[in-house]
Amino acid sequence: MAVDEDGALLGYGTLLFRLGSEQTRLYSFCVHPQARGGGLGRRMLERLEGMAWEQGCDWLVLEVRVDNQAALTLYRGSGFVPSDWMADYYEDGCAAWRMSKALFAGPEAQAG
Repeated sequence: MAVDEDGALLGYGTLLFRLGSEQTRLYSFCVHPQARGGGLGRRMLERLEGMAWEQGCDWLVLEVRVDNQAALTLYRGSGFVPSDWMADYYEDGCAAWRMSKALFAGPEAQAG
């Protein structure tokens, strides 16, 4: 979770872990529209990757709407690769990409 100096929420991310799995799912990720463009999303994503690595996971996977260009740009720029096309994935009929990233190095390497 990211908050400003007044405690207002700027962004959050949720990871789902499964016992015995080397894969973590980025279940939810959001940056407030007024907080976008300054690198907050990238920093949050890097921290979540580090948390997954610290829990012994080698892969981070997510699903993203095909019409969410900002998220697709962030994920691709962070090394995520589309792996599966999922037609009619969301309730409104929008398709999604499943994307994945191998976590080859620990949090120190992830940060920069």
